[in-house]
Amino acid sequence: MQWVTSYKIAYGINQTSFQTIQNSDGNDLIFQGNRDINTKVTNMFPAPIIGRYVRLMHITYQEWATIRLEYLTC
Repeated sequence: MQWVTSYKIAYGINQTSFQTIQNSDGNDLIFQGNRDINTKVTNMFPAPIIGRYVRLMHITYQEWATIRLEYLTC
């Protein structure tokens, strides 16, 4: 079994210039991924982002970096 256990999110208005979502201290926010194969994990961004491109960068994973992802937009 394989899954992503933590990740960062970067976004930008073009494909070459990205910025990461950061916490209030200015450090990259690390999102908690799955801890098992069955439990659904929901993470929310601390503030709205504006961008055309969104990139998920896995940090840690179980066996292989595999993820199913859905972005909720308004």
